[in-house]
Amino acid sequence: MTKRFFVFIIFLSLSLFSMDLTAEPLDDLKEFLEIDEDADVPASKKIVWFHTVDPEHSITWAQSIPIKKDLRANSPAEQIIFAYDAKEIRLDAGFQYQADQFDFATHLFYMPTFYDTFQAGIGINYHLYRYFDEFSESDFIESLRFRWIRGPVFSLECGAGYIYKIASIDAVKSYTNRIYSFSYHFDLLVNWKIKQVFDLWFSLKLQDYFDYPLAISPFYKFGFDVKCAPNLVLGADYSLKYVDMFFSAVYLNQSVTRVFCKVVF
Repeated sequence: MTKRFFVFIIFLSLSLFSMDLTAEPLDDLKEFLEIDEDADVPASKKIVWFHTVDPEHSITWAQSIPIKKDLRANSPAEQIIFAYDAKEIRLDAGFQYQADQFDFATHLFYMPTFYDTFQAGIGINYHLYRYFDEFSESDFIESLRFRWIRGPVFSLECGAGYIYKIASIDAVKSYTNRIYSFSYHFDLLVNWKIKQVFDLWFSLKLQDYFDYPLAISPFYKFGFDVKCAPNLVLGADYSLKYVDMFFSAVYLNQSVTRVFCKVVF
């Protein structure tokens, strides 16, 4: 694993040094994001720190059904997620219950908006996982985040940071109270909105909403939802979890289908 990691770093370094140093990358980025600093844009629109007009509240109920099972998805699970979205500030909290497991997770993102085109900021995340009569885990994630918004049709959001895990195993509590470890976090979400009714999206994550592995075991997720009424959204998604995808023999460890209903108010 170490050799492959160093090979990756060397390849990345060569790629960076091979860039045209005479170019102006900042100007290229502004052109790509369609930012015109000379445009007649009110100062209040150039940087928006907080946007509190008509924040969106929602409650989502979901049922997940494992197709290919593993320890984390060995039976159907029920989920409930509460969310608050004020654009620059987003907050959610939810729980998942299975026959022998319980999860609680919450996220807080703060991302100011620049030129009504992109957002950049920070995110924090806490997750509690209990496998009844076996062990418990607590996960903390801190990340830097970026979101590009191209009109009402397309958006791309990504985040990168670190995950810190604290585990407690029931059978060895008398020997050691906790086990500490950390790893990397990355998430990418691409969303297309069609006629303000349909959403199609794809995501790649190293940790899912209720599943937080330490190894490089990415989740690939595809989904859609339909706005059936002004305050009602129905949808479904399908996720694939691969184990040791970049460092050893890759295999599909888990696949899950999920259906959900979201009420917006």
